[in-house]
Amino acid sequence: MKDLSIQGSCPPDRLAFARTKLARRVAKLQQQKELATSQVAKAMDVLFRTYGKVFSDTLEAANAKLAEMWVSIQTRVTKRILPLPRRADPDSTVLSLVHSVSRFSLYWGFISPRVLLSYCQGYFATNSPGCIHALPP
Repeated sequence: MKDLSIQGSCPPDRLAFARTKLARRVAKLQQQKELATSQVAKAMDVLFRTYGKVFSDTLEAANAKLAEMWVSIQTRVTKRILPLPRRADPDSTVLSLVHSVSRFSLYWGFISPRVLLSYCQGYFATNSPGCIHALPP
């Protein structure tokens, strides 16, 4: 498993599965060693002295490779957001209000779209840019 994680030929889900499985088996062996007879406990001590470093190195390599893969995935899927321009172009500052005229007519009584548009343009031209102000009734 250590060779697979270093070479990168193992998919992340399988590498995570193998890492979890190895960690659980090692933990289970350690628990069983405490409950085992003295002969079995001695055999398990030899096992852990012989392969304990291999187990821990393999788990560390798998964790490092998974962390590296996760960073790679995050950088690939992170959407880059471009900065907004400092000032809007003049065409973006004019509202046509084509779909809102009926609502304005109900709220303020009948207002022709031309009058409403000229009023809005005059109102927003005299007030601070970037602020949205409610029209007076």
